Amino acid sequence: MLPFLSGQINPTQIDIVRGKYGTPHIFAKTDKEVAYGLAWAHAEDDFKTIQETFLPSKKMMGRHLGKEGAQLDYIAQLLKCEELVDREFNNLSPGVLDVISGYVEGINAYAEKHPEQVLVKKSLPLTAKDYVIGFNFVIHFFSDISSTLKDLYANNIPVIHDSVFHHMGSNAFAFSKRKTTDHKTYININTHQPLEGPFSWYEAHLCSEEGWNMLGGLFPGSPFPFIGTNKHLAWTHTYNFPDLVDVYQLEMHPKRKNLYRYDEQWKKFEKSKAKLKVKLKGGIVFPLSKKVLWSEYGPVVKNDSGVFSFHLNALENILAIDQWYQMSKSENFDQFKEALQLMGVPRFNIVYADDKDNIFYMSNAKIPLRDSIYNWSTTLPGNTSKTKTTAYFPYESLPMLENPDCGYIFNTNNSPFNCTQKKDNLNEADYHASLGYVEDKNNRSLRFEKLIDQYDQISYQDFLTIKYDQEYANPIFCPFKINKIFSVEFEDSPEIQDVLQLIQQWDRKAGINSVGAAQFSIF
Repeated sequence: MLPFLSGQINPTQIDIVRGKYGTPHIFAKTDKEVAYGLAWAHAEDDFKTIQETFLPSKKMMGRHLGKEGAQLDYIAQLLKCEELVDREFNNLSPGVLDVISGYVEGINAYAEKHPEQVLVKKSLPLTAKDYVIGFNFVIHFFSDISSTLKDLYANNIPVIHDSVFHHMGSNAFAFSKRKTTDHKTYININTHQPLEGPFSWYEAHLCSEEGWNMLGGLFPGSPFPFIGTNKHLAWTHTYNFPDLVDVYQLEMHPKRKNLYRYDEQWKKFEKSKAKLKVKLKGGIVFPLSKKVLWSEYGPVVKNDSGVFSFHLNALENILAIDQWYQMSKSENFDQFKEALQLMGVPRFNIVYADDKDNIFYMSNAKIPLRDSIYNWSTTLPGNTSKTKTTAYFPYESLPMLENPDCGYIFNTNNSPFNCTQKKDNLNEADYHASLGYVEDKNNRSLRFEKLIDQYDQISYQDFLTIKYDQEYANPIFCPFKINKIFSVEFEDSPEIQDVLQLIQQWDRKAGINSVGAAQFSIF
């Protein structure tokens, strides 16, 4: 039972029960009270990271981390997260606003009780709007904004990312009763995230008398899980690679500063100033301001190569938090699909299973409708309304598959057009080319296919064997001719003969004691 502090919620009505490994199980009458309890429990475990998630929404990260933090404060203001939330806040559902309010109250109560743990003076209390601003800022990072800005400020023209070069991976698969020997429905939830930091998983169980009974994983600062299971259904996400961000090179006036061509007009930038405070050595806080420019397309970045602008859906959409909440409250497949149709979550594959033996795969993404005369995989002309996107592909046009005849679905960050047995797969020709999905298989998808092909039906032990498999595909999938290392003659490279021998004798398994796997990884 929590201590009573100032606020609207009576925390004595909230129970936090820690499991064997510290996982909080939170029980209360209302969803709002449960969110309060989650905030308190998570703050007990990682208050620092939770605060760092929301400091940019208060323009205070620079006071915490100096120059590095001030960059995040500036980006939050460049993206106009606060202005977006001011416009759209009241469009969130009453249910999720209640949950946000409860979570914020819990964070504020914890800070009041433990002021010595507060990172920046006057950064707390948070308001519900502060919270949504911070959440929207994080959603931008789920939408490729980090790599886009990195490319722009480094004078590199942004292009679509190739999944091969992303050092991330998640595995998900689900089996219906027709594929299992015990006629039960299975789902594997195995996302690969850092062990600490803002994108590390935190496990929690939320249980209210309003029908919320959700166990799953969430990131620091989230009021509920993003993946997991309730009494009726379960789902997980894996990272996918649709084309979410459009970058434009602006045509600037040859003589007049800060005028850009848009159709037949020369237009002025929309201007504002980002207010920053930077902590210097000795604890001195230095205030400064930096210009924020926007064009018809969105935020503007100037570099040595020219003047650029970019657009993504997170600049205009705050519904991700509402969608995840509705997903967690769903009691059946129809309700779950209704939640998906909010189209607030900007990306991620979804693998789903439920107690009615439904299995489902979807490659979710908020992708603009684009004029096919342009090459959207590279920088676009920023002098015409024809390249400005204002609408998005609807839910029903995205790659998805329900209950395939073979009885299984999977995703390992591979192509959405390779999500089940070959005969049941989605046909890429049925989908619009400008969706921009990466089409590759990968080592984990190839390995899964090899494993599943061995079984007409699987037992639970088979399920675990597939889940915990540590073997590479053979040959190893790679954009480079990496497999040649397994046939290189020693005499051609005598200086690395010992290493080559270890790699060539390696059995392609990556157990913790495998020297060959370690050498191959370093190679």
